Amino acid sequence: ADALIAVRGTVLQFVADSYVEWTDDGNYHRGVEIRAGESRTFEAKSRLEVKVGNGAGVQVIAPGKPPRIAGPPGKIVKITYRKVPDPLDPGLAQIEEKIEAAQ
Repeated sequence: ADALIAVRGTVLQFVADSYVEWTDDGNYHRGVEIRAGESRTFEAKSRLEVKVGNGAGVQVIAPGKPPRIAGPPGKIVKITYRKVPDPLDPGLAQIEEKIEAAQ
């Protein structure tokens, strides 16, 4: 089953097998193994956190950005999207993206 991060229409494309677990708006979803060749879309209204077990096995495809590998091989990588107030217009929200690899 295909899936995108609808918070901003981001897709995770799995180029190698990887474990993944996620939390959308505070709802935790237990980890599953995703096979190479699959893609997933996740949805959240305000905050989405996705952890992958093999950073190099996951490509992050976000609108307006070139596709990129999430992180180093075999490393846990946390990808977070959250809505934050726009600094120029606090009435508007923008999506903040953070990708961090475990040390």
